Amino acid sequence: MSSLRLFVLALWCLLAGPSTIGTFAHAAGTFAKTDKVELELIAELEAAVPGEPMRLALRQTIAPGWHTYWLNPGDSGAPTRLDWVLPEGVTVSSMADPAAWPLPRAIPYFDLMNYGYEDEVVFLAELQVPESWPVGEPLEIALAADWLVCADICIPERADLSIGLPTRQGPPIAHPANAALFEKASAARPRPVPWPATFAVDGDETMLTLEGDFSVDAARVTEVHFFPAEGDVIAHAAAQRSTLDENGLQLRLTTQADGPFAASDARERNGRAARLEGVLTLIEDLPDGTLRQGFLVQAEPAALPAEAALFGASFQTGTTGLLQAVLFAFLGGLILNAMPCVFPVLSIKALALVRHAGEPGAAMQGLAYTAGVLTTFLSLAGLLIVLKAGGAAIGWGFQLQSPLVVALLAYLMAVVGLVLAGAVRPGEATEGLLARLSNMGGSLAGRTGVTGSFFTGMLAVLVATPCTAPFMAPAIGFAMTADTATGLAVFAALGMGLALPFLLLSIAPPLQRLLPRPGPWMIRFKEFMAFPMFATAAWLVWVLSLQTGSSGLLAVLLGFVLLALALWLLRFARPWSGVGAVSALVTALLLAALPATDSPLLAAAGKNPAATTGETGGSENTAVSWRPFTQSRLDGLLAENRPVFVEMTAAWCITCLVNERVALSSEAFASALETGDITYLRGDWTNADPEITAFLERFGRSGVPLYVLFPAAGGEPEILPQLLTETTVQRALTRAVRTAEARS
Repeated sequence: MSSLRLFVLALWCLLAGPSTIGTFAHAAGTFAKTDKVELELIAELEAAVPGEPMRLALRQTIAPGWHTYWLNPGDSGAPTRLDWVLPEGVTVSSMADPAAWPLPRAIPYFDLMNYGYEDEVVFLAELQVPESWPVGEPLEIALAADWLVCADICIPERADLSIGLPTRQGPPIAHPANAALFEKASAARPRPVPWPATFAVDGDETMLTLEGDFSVDAARVTEVHFFPAEGDVIAHAAAQRSTLDENGLQLRLTTQADGPFAASDARERNGRAARLEGVLTLIEDLPDGTLRQGFLVQAEPAALPAEAALFGASFQTGTTGLLQAVLFAFLGGLILNAMPCVFPVLSIKALALVRHAGEPGAAMQGLAYTAGVLTTFLSLAGLLIVLKAGGAAIGWGFQLQSPLVVALLAYLMAVVGLVLAGAVRPGEATEGLLARLSNMGGSLAGRTGVTGSFFTGMLAVLVATPCTAPFMAPAIGFAMTADTATGLAVFAALGMGLALPFLLLSIAPPLQRLLPRPGPWMIRFKEFMAFPMFATAAWLVWVLSLQTGSSGLLAVLLGFVLLALALWLLRFARPWSGVGAVSALVTALLLAALPATDSPLLAAAGKNPAATTGETGGSENTAVSWRPFTQSRLDGLLAENRPVFVEMTAAWCITCLVNERVALSSEAFASALETGDITYLRGDWTNADPEITAFLERFGRSGVPLYVLFPAAGGEPEILPQLLTETTVQRALTRAVRTAEARS
């Protein structure tokens, strides 16, 4: 709206004509008058006392039908500016924040909304006279006041005023003729809000909440209005809808479409670094007249449920917190279906449903798949809860910190891919097993099909563990700090979210009719789905190489050779082939279980190798440099008042890798770090690391990714979204620099 404001202001100035621009007071002194405003400079005390504060008041009497402007003028206008000329050593209070301004009024003008003053306004300024000021020497104070006075046109005006104050010793003595003026002006300024204030941005709506007993009869309140200190956070002319009850006040504001709280920026602005500041006014009809109160609001962010998981929410304890965590877990499970880890498995299952849509056993397939998902999720949750209760420093995805689990998953993905591609045609003795692994064999109505669906549900969960979808992180973090029953309930909700799409397809014939018709395309699609499985296997082998080094990599590659040998031997229906296949399979499993012998990561307790030397690392083929995370390194940087960007990642975390490529490897990111003198720390959780686990738990997380920005000058850390964009990170880094500058 800033461009519109400038346009309107320029138009009004042109209409005003050159003769009215820069109108000056008729005379300097404690009184002044312009075309539209009369001014008076008034002292609160009869004489200034060295070492004691005193107040001056500037009273503006505005012509009828005209108005001047508040700190934030709204959609157009410009605030009044007071420039003091003071003797050496004398200081005056600032007008940089809303607390220093009288309560404004909303002044509509067509489809614009301005904030300002009509009729009369009194500005207060507090002076501090130094103790060293010679008693008896008067204070000569001058003031240059500039303002914009508007009706159908706007006129910039200016007045020069001055006042001479005698000085004396002893207690300050109020000027009796001015006491009522200062008392009234003090009452017209906002006072600190006595209730906790929070805000949240949800798309085009900003919700301001003040919790507490207002001791106000809601039926008597005729107006509630919020005046933001910043000019572009809300749409000024939009209606403000309020709800006042025994629990407090909620005010629904319209988010400025192109402002910093807009939907595209809400995830960043709802971080800990952002606040919504302004003045809240309440008008109450009382038996003896109207009472207008003003409160200075500094609202901290408190994200709405629909947004919070994306930018670092935490849940309160009790029933409400449980319901929020369950909802978040369910939404996160739904989104997991679209993640690259899970989508191929779900596609294969949907393909089987296309072939047998409408058959009586379709519903059983969906229930069996759901049972497999829930059983595996609850088993993982139970194991995770038991291990944490035993003191283990682990979190979500902990099983992928085991090289054995990673190797077995790589084997499984490779076998499933071979079966899907048709490269392996198992004999009768093994058809059931491999069909279960690939979930492409058997009848949907038969036992093998139901069992295959159950195993597919298990497989979907296993391949989903490297992924942390939006909404999942705070829900799992809540589950890990709650009691066992609560934790299992949250993981069950996560499983239901993952299982729901296929479950609905299997039990709802109308939805099945939306599926494409069976045909030869299904064979090609099935074969094509082998390649995501091969890609997943290759990625898991890469993860394994980071965990165990070259010896572990060689072992698992030899295991693949033996696994291929076992599959080849199973083609022959001979006793010796079965013995040979089992021997090759057992040997492959033993190779997967071999301990690492030359892993730099394991040698560094799960950290990047540079962590032990303090060297700087960097993303391959980028100019971005980082230092390995340790808590002592972070504490040292913060003690030096340095801003720090902390990334918690893991090689098996697909979301982490995507974020690194999209937002954390660019020249722009490197330049922003350098410009803001921000240190980039990276914690690698590929292998277990108690320090990283403790850091995650500090921010209510049980898994990666986690991105935390620590501004300098003691600012509050800001949690960034789980899914990053380059713009998101750039704006967060800019905010950190501005926060540090504002505090310094």
